Amino acid sequence: MWNTYDDARAGLNGIYGLARAALAENNGHWMYGELRAGDFAATTPGGYIDAVIKNELNKSFPEIEKLTDWRRFYAAIDACNTFIQYSPECLTDLRYSRLNNKVDVAQAHLVRAFLYFYISRIWDDVPLVTQATTEGVNVSLSRTPQKDVLDFCIRDTKKYLDSLPTEYGNDDRSKLNYDGLYYGKNWGQLGNTYWGYWQAIALLAHIHAWMGDYTATD
Repeated sequence: MWNTYDDARAGLNGIYGLARAALAENNGHWMYGELRAGDFAATTPGGYIDAVIKNELNKSFPEIEKLTDWRRFYAAIDACNTFIQYSPECLTDLRYSRLNNKVDVAQAHLVRAFLYFYISRIWDDVPLVTQATTEGVNVSLSRTPQKDVLDFCIRDTKKYLDSLPTEYGNDDRSKLNYDGLYYGKNWGQLGNTYWGYWQAIALLAHIHAWMGDYTATD
């Protein structure tokens, strides 16, 4: 791994795959979000869905216990950390340009910021891990205050904001930061497959709003 253009592409796509899996597993995105204390009624009163709707998250249901496991989110975060740390090694393959890597690394920072914002909304204080872990080594960390986590997300997103394209694979030099095919594909093929500048702007607005700093959401 981390030798070729194809390794870089696989690593980048793996970040998105793990992030999506974290949100989809056990219908987590739905359970963590609108279902809790929302305007819904369970078809089976007294079951785990009913408990989630009522925000009774200490009930002993296997499904709720699975939702309390943040391992899958940290798997995605570690994939981001690993990509940030090791993807520059792929520059030995001349097909992989420094601009390509710059844009890819910026995406990894953006996805990591999104994941930290997401889990801090659920669990409040969470461990802030910014280095790739070593296989087979268990890491024990204390929780970082939520405000510090969110401040980190804001700083990191702003730092890499101007490295992110507004569109990928577009042959229009008016598009910010990346002109031409992206991993061999054009805008019509990619669309919003990869997150870029506008997604970063939206993430910043959401974080500021969550922190109550509404003037910074403009």
